[in-house]
Amino acid sequence: MVTAPTCGACGIVPGVLYFLRHHTDDVTDEDVIDALAVAGVIGNITKVNASISGAEAGCQAEVGTACAMAAGAATFLMGGSTEQIEYAASMAIEHMLGLTCDPVKGLVQVPCIERNAMAAGRALECAQYALMTNTFHIISFDEVIMTMILTGEDIEDALRETSKAGLAQTYNLDELARKQRINEMKSRLLGIQRKQSINMQWGEHESDNDETKSNSEVVHENDTNEKKDNMIMLDKNSTFDSFY
Repeated sequence: MVTAPTCGACGIVPGVLYFLRHHTDDVTDEDVIDALAVAGVIGNITKVNASISGAEAGCQAEVGTACAMAAGAATFLMGGSTEQIEYAASMAIEHMLGLTCDPVKGLVQVPCIERNAMAAGRALECAQYALMTNTFHIISFDEVIMTMILTGEDIEDALRETSKAGLAQTYNLDELARKQRINEMKSRLLGIQRKQSINMQWGEHESDNDETKSNSEVVHENDTNEKKDNMIMLDKNSTFDSFY
């Protein structure tokens, strides 16, 4: 099994079948093969009458269809009737209507992996729910998948596997914000380093003046004042220092 029905939703059907095969006593390998046939019928009906493409109808067409396939297969393995299988598949897609396809960085990882896990759990819930009913429901499976493709047409192109909106857009904005914060921290650090360098140079300048003044036998105050007037002096109260 490679895709069921697509790569972005390929973990749902195998996950549900693996769980039922290894955690229930009366499910055999032959039963799993038959359940795969049931899931395949549901997937093919959806593909022909609607879509299983995220680029065409959003993630509802991929994860939603896979959830319906898994729900139908699980209902079959739990001893459900044909009507209960159809009801479980209908519920599965109903709860996925409007789901957008917005993979982060265009990779089939986030949020695809989590959606596969959540949809697998939802498929089992739909199967159990269908088994507890008399199969009466207002919306048929055919009507549900028709609604799905119509809803997919209403979803903006940016939310159909383009990675231009939704979670993909939010992630990119967060990455830009991180880069901006890093640049601000670098600028601030550079300013601190410049300030420390200026203070060190000013301190050395003062110590040199003190040593020269103490070693001089004759100090000409007027000459010293004149030299200071011609120098650009920085002190703690200077305007330049306030920038840091």
